[in-house]
Amino acid sequence: EILSGLVGSEMCIRDSVAAPASADTLADIKARGSIVVAVDLGHPPYGMLDGTAQQTGSDIETAKLLAEDLGVTLEVVAVSGANRVPFLISNRVDAVIASFSITEERKKVFDYSRPYGVIPVVIAAPASMEITDAAGLAGQSIAVARGTTADIELTRTVKEAGSDAN
Repeated sequence: EILSGLVGSEMCIRDSVAAPASADTLADIKARGSIVVAVDLGHPPYGMLDGTAQQTGSDIETAKLLAEDLGVTLEVVAVSGANRVPFLISNRVDAVIASFSITEERKKVFDYSRPYGVIPVVIAAPASMEITDAAGLAGQSIAVARGTTADIELTRTVKEAGSDAN
């Protein structure tokens, strides 16, 4: 572990003021009798398919509990990190339950629950490299999922350190 940060797991719901939706309010969801929740099923142990191709993981369990508490049925829509925001903005889902970092920009558009989990973000390298800070990444190529909060934060950190990491 070289540099680390935290990415939270939260429930994220469209802000009805910023983006008109087919289910703008809790009352609309209850009247419809169902809630459509986006979950990243490619992010074990939070969301995944089990050995019989059934949806499972802590985000699935959270979605089930939410639907149960609301007294509605649950429809899960599989999403990735890249398409969860477009699905929420385009009204294809009512909520996202997944690793979904809270940023100032996102708070202008979405309402969040309190984080219910924390996922560490780390940069790892062979011990022989002895990297202790962002400046130590100079000249290195770093793999990161594009468009994620980890990508944004790593890019910012490297730039602020004046490092020429790729």
